[in-house]
Amino acid sequence: MKNQKILTSNKLLLKEVGTIMADEVVDAIATSIPGINIAYKLSKAYLGRGMKLRQQRVLEWVEFVRDNLGEFSKQLFDNEQFQDCFVLLTEGYVRERTKYKRRLHQQILLGITKISPDELEAYQLERMIAVTNQISLEALNVMSFIKSELLEKIDKDIEDQLTVFKDREGVEGIRLENITRNRIIVSDYVSKWVYERYNSNSEIVKKEYNLTNETSKEVRNEISYKEHLKEIELMGPLPELGNLGLLIRKNGTPTFGGSVGSGYSISEFGYEYMKYLDQEEKYEIIHS
Repeated sequence: MKNQKILTSNKLLLKEVGTIMADEVVDAIATSIPGINIAYKLSKAYLGRGMKLRQQRVLEWVEFVRDNLGEFSKQLFDNEQFQDCFVLLTEGYVRERTKYKRRLHQQILLGITKISPDELEAYQLERMIAVTNQISLEALNVMSFIKSELLEKIDKDIEDQLTVFKDREGVEGIRLENITRNRIIVSDYVSKWVYERYNSNSEIVKKEYNLTNETSKEVRNEISYKEHLKEIELMGPLPELGNLGLLIRKNGTPTFGGSVGSGYSISEFGYEYMKYLDQEEKYEIIHS
């Protein structure tokens, strides 16, 4: 048999190399990673033919673990809870067609390395995977937008509202922050963001287009249409995000934390999910 040379790089060639099959190449890389042996073999036994049919994705997954090996430990790989999570994430990654969503699986894997074994047992990993599978790219864009454009402002407003409370230590501080955070209507923040940047009455738009009383109807219609598109893009997916449990629909009725406006607020699960967004790159907004 001729000597076989297996080229390994960030993108390994997934094809037969002489008599060595592609899945054997991936197996060789996977089993060379310290500690991964049991978790990887469980995944392969569970997924079987699915891993053979999607070798490129399996390779991406294995190489991601290899390239981030400092985040893992043998004790972690030996933990049964982590092994189960690894199998679930491997399955989700291999089945996922969208590269952005596969990156989410990678970031979730890194995230659970920081969770203790006891916390890992109660962690909503199955829900994370299910939501990632179901969410549309349009809705994913909106969650990414909220994190990148609005979350800093939301956190500042929450902190400002909490300054009126003198007792903010321990569990009382946690309770007050939770109540305050639940009253934040993120859809209002989205609407304000769109208005300030796209509405013809905003100072930003007036300056950008040099709007005056003499500005033509065609120009004003063009501005209104751009605002319309941005509203569709950022407001349209909100009901979907509510159905997925990432946002909560509020009807404006009084609550135990005081009165709250109508619209959508970010759920506790939504805040957790956003931790894994924009780790490597921002999602592209659909409309220009």
